[in-house]
Amino acid sequence: MTTTHQEPLGTERLPPPLATARRISWRIALALTLGLSLVFVLLGGFVLQRFKAGLLENLQGAQQMLACEMVASLPRDLGAEGLGHYLDDNLAPSLRDHRQLYLLDDEGRVAYATERSPAPASQTLARTSAYRRSRHARVASSITDDALGNSQLLTYRRLPDSDLTLVLGSALAPVLAPYQTLGRQALLALALACLAVLLALRGRALELFDELDRNLAQLRVQNLELSRQRRELACQVDRDCRFFQEASHDFRQRLHAMQLLLHTVQHSDPREGRVLLGKTLYVVLNLQAYVRDFLDLARLRSDSTTPHCQALQVQSLFQELELGFEDVALQRGVDLRVRASALTLRSDHNRLARVMENLLANACKFARGRVLVAARRTRRGVALEVWDDGPGIPKQDRQRIFSPYYQATPDGPCPQEGVGLGLAIVLRLCAILGHEVSVHERHGLTLVRVHIPGDSPEP
Repeated sequence: MTTTHQEPLGTERLPPPLATARRISWRIALALTLGLSLVFVLLGGFVLQRFKAGLLENLQGAQQMLACEMVASLPRDLGAEGLGHYLDDNLAPSLRDHRQLYLLDDEGRVAYATERSPAPASQTLARTSAYRRSRHARVASSITDDALGNSQLLTYRRLPDSDLTLVLGSALAPVLAPYQTLGRQALLALALACLAVLLALRGRALELFDELDRNLAQLRVQNLELSRQRRELACQVDRDCRFFQEASHDFRQRLHAMQLLLHTVQHSDPREGRVLLGKTLYVVLNLQAYVRDFLDLARLRSDSTTPHCQALQVQSLFQELELGFEDVALQRGVDLRVRASALTLRSDHNRLARVMENLLANACKFARGRVLVAARRTRRGVALEVWDDGPGIPKQDRQRIFSPYYQATPDGPCPQEGVGLGLAIVLRLCAILGHEVSVHERHGLTLVRVHIPGDSPEP
């Protein structure tokens, strides 16, 4: 039974952000800044225009009031020439430098002009709309350009009971100079503000993209980790499925063998029945060992308890092994030798003893005549070694022999017993203990080594 490798939801690999996204963000920030700048320019222009209009309106009102006051202060019995002298002597000296003063006769000709006032053509003053309005409304104002192109505000005030019209003019350049300076300063401030906004937007965009890069990098790492865990879980599920399939097959096979033997015993004579009962007992014992190994391996696969490690005497462990396998070696005709050792190590006694028992049982099963158990110190700890002169293990099978139910097929005759769980239990116990197990071939002998890390001094 196999599982399909389909990526689960939430573990899809996200593509990295495109390089064009940063250029797009820069263009968006630039477009946004230009748009805001345009809005600010339009809004600022509108505000400045309203300010300029209010300023001109106030200036026009003030100039009309001044013109009315001047007309009110003029004598009534003077002609154009007398009024000119009166203006030169009384009103002209009080005028500011940017103001002009004229008198127009009934036909619109200039009858008087102050010395500081330019001498415009009569048509220039008489053809304005304000002049025509002043003939009916008494006072009117308008903005016109002189011969040099300078803007000026002209206010016309009709003298009562006279054909003369007083014209008061003001050059707008000195009046509007502060306004123009303010406008230039506002534009400069607007440009600096837009530049600051542009830099702020660009900086914020870069910060957001950097944060996005970091988040995507974290997501990619998490995605890879989830994919790795998912693959490990899928492999574990596959191994578990194969494990239970093979276990159920072996259970049925052994139960079927017992059923056949018992059925044969039932229909045989007593002498043959005793022989068959012996075979049946062997099958029962084999099934008992199989059930024990199966339950041990199933328990170890889910065992998460912490090993109880303590200082152990290697010689004490070897004596237990020698006593336990002395009869087994004698029955199989194997010369079992245990080399004395004064080393100590740190491990869980029961689990390490089970590891060595399984290795020693496997060596006795395949050995042709000799088995050696020894220990030696290494640079990184202590190594427990089991040597045998069996047929050996092919190099390509040295990792596969630790898989459940896998049994290598050596050359030459060997006992066909065991269920293929012993070395799987060894591998699982070593993983729990933090030990390393490896298979080697030295001088025609098979060596299985269990390395226990640590630096325990000799007693």
